[in-house]
Amino acid sequence: MTLNPWILSDCLLDDYTSKLTMNFSNVPGPKEPWSIAGAKCKSFAFQMPTAKRMTLGWAIISHADVLKVTVSADKVSVQDIDWLKD
Repeated sequence: MTLNPWILSDCLLDDYTSKLTMNFSNVPGPKEPWSIAGAKCKSFAFQMPTAKRMTLGWAIISHADVLKVTVSADKVSVQDIDWLKD
């Protein structure tokens, strides 16, 4: 059997996701807005991945004194996500 990167990454992902069902990350961002090619970045966010057995991810980041919360969920496992809208 050849151990190619896809088999290895799948095995590692299986091992990693078998230990948890949700992930959470909070990242302090810059206090001043970023600028790219002279244009100020007004907003940005990132998303936590959901894969295999990991069904819910929370990502919290600040940027220029604005806090942004991103939630990613597996729609089969987390069917009633409307409670987050409140």
